[in-house]
Amino acid sequence: MSFLPGMEVVLKSGSPVMTVESVSSHDPDDTDYVVTCIWFGGKNKVRKRDFYAYCLIDFDEVRECCEEDDEPEYPTEEEEELR
Repeated sequence: MSFLPGMEVVLKSGSPVMTVESVSSHDPDDTDYVVTCIWFGGKNKVRKRDFYAYCLIDFDEVRECCEEDDEPEYPTEEEEELR
């Protein structure tokens, strides 16, 4: 999967919705590239971190999957602070 700045993503293991800020490679054969993401954490602090692309999934895929179910559960600010 190719990620582009502005896309909404989440970690495959679960996370808040994050926005892609930048990517280190646009080569489709490169599976080990780094994606820089930003999101709001506890107390509305802006967080920023680099993740390997293989750890992320496009949030639109998660949204489509959950439209059939109830609203997806995301960590509360208190749960986020405990991470």
